[in-house]
Amino acid sequence: MSARDRPVRSGASAHGTGMWRADVLAALTACAIFVPECVAYAGAAGVPPQHALYAAPVSLVVYALLGSSRRVVVGATAAVAVFSGATVSALSSDPATIVQLSAALAVLTGMILLVIGAAGAGFVGDFLEPAALVGFLAGLALVVGVGQTAHLLGVDAGGGEPPRRAWRVAAELPDASVAGAAVGLTALALLILMDYFLPRVPGVLLVLVLGTAASSAGHFARHGIAVVGDVPAAYPALRPPDVGWDAWVSLGGGAAGMALIVYAVGFSLAVRLDEDPASAGPQPGREMAALGLANIGAGLVGGFGVTANPAVSAAAAKAVPRTRLMPMFAAGIVLVVGASLTPLLASLPQPVLAAIVLFAVRGFLAPSAFPRDRRDLAVAATSLVGVVTIGLLPGLLLSAALSLLLFLGEATRLRVARLGRLPGTHAYVDVVRHPAAEEVAGLLIVRPNGALFYGNARHTVAAIKAAARGPAQVVVLDLGANFHIDQPSLDALDRLRTDLGRSGVRLWLAHVHHGTADAVARSRLADAPAWLDVDTAVRAFRASGPQAGTRRPDG
Repeated sequence: MSARDRPVRSGASAHGTGMWRADVLAALTACAIFVPECVAYAGAAGVPPQHALYAAPVSLVVYALLGSSRRVVVGATAAVAVFSGATVSALSSDPATIVQLSAALAVLTGMILLVIGAAGAGFVGDFLEPAALVGFLAGLALVVGVGQTAHLLGVDAGGGEPPRRAWRVAAELPDASVAGAAVGLTALALLILMDYFLPRVPGVLLVLVLGTAASSAGHFARHGIAVVGDVPAAYPALRPPDVGWDAWVSLGGGAAGMALIVYAVGFSLAVRLDEDPASAGPQPGREMAALGLANIGAGLVGGFGVTANPAVSAAAAKAVPRTRLMPMFAAGIVLVVGASLTPLLASLPQPVLAAIVLFAVRGFLAPSAFPRDRRDLAVAATSLVGVVTIGLLPGLLLSAALSLLLFLGEATRLRVARLGRLPGTHAYVDVVRHPAAEEVAGLLIVRPNGALFYGNARHTVAAIKAAARGPAQVVVLDLGANFHIDQPSLDALDRLRTDLGRSGVRLWLAHVHHGTADAVARSRLADAPAWLDVDTAVRAFRASGPQAGTRRPDG
């Protein structure tokens, strides 16, 4: 059993004080970013700040007990907060109702993740094209950017899609609060400068402290600058969402979309921060269960949706936590802050909070976040445009549909490579990519660049027939990509053998794995020569009679 899989109790007894000290340091480092971001993301979700602090300790502890990674910090994030806020605001504009709907959405999201994980369908999330997720997150950043820019300037963005809201913000610029805009832009500039010149300094915490101190000393509220106002003590207590059955039904589509975001962000971060080379890595089912229960817990105490926080997790990972107790220590710190220090947030200027959120989501729009491959860039751009023009959930569904179409398109259009042997080796490679590779006269060796199945068999067989129009006596088909083969593919290969036979060309099979071999043995291809690998097939061909030797691909 690897260290990551040991229970927290045994981890605590096995590690010394020095390791605990490293965990406390990592927890303090994480909380220096985590607590201010919780406050900021509560605004993005449309709920009061204390609701983020309700959920934080619960989500931290649940993931620490059930999750895969000791470096992942689960809590409020920009993507989930914005998606949650956009989903519930479409159902109600009443602040008290939005709080209840946000909690219900978190619970429903968690239940969906639990059901999918229990059904062993965690692989579903893997079908979301990474490029589509990049575009979706960039679209989310634009959505939140419009709303937070309005808060920074002290104007009303109104409702509707981002282009309409952006136009309204621009139209209301003459009515913007000059003082509020100055405060917000100054905070944003400080965050950017510290991130560039002083990356080790917790810039978000420093700006939060400076903004609150300046607001208290300068009485910002008296000068028309919006402030957070009174924040009650925030500690977890059972607060089940108080919504009717119709609200649960209305939240279903949004919960399904949010579950996909929660899992995609959480699992990808767990994989990226995986630090145990001896383990099998994060398991989809385990991650779904941990994230699902974290969301259910967050919703039951009055919070909103949570997932792995990339910025906070990366900061904690740099501090190198040594045990799984780091999230527990972080939960304790958040409890102390929520129970006794929330009055300090009363003077926090809203433009400063807006600047923190804008700073946090800027990474989603950075050029480095977008793929360089032209095809992937087009996918990301399509997803981004969909989110911005037709909405978050339709945009997410568009991203998922586009991902599935691309997968099917690539799976059904295999490229068939002609193989030749690299001189001095037993390696058979694509002769187009390796012009020095030598083909055997009278022998055509072909390899599809993926597994044959009913959806691509016809196209692949046609490509093999086209390649076999030369003076080949035998076609060797490398089936190394197939660990199983279905009946329609076997039927297509049987027709290929018949068509080749009319021209006096024989079909041989090579690199036939056990599962494929069993299926072949039960089909009409049972009498077709099958070889362990391509090199064995070539030696058998040469032994079958005098040949003209080898030739280069250009003849």
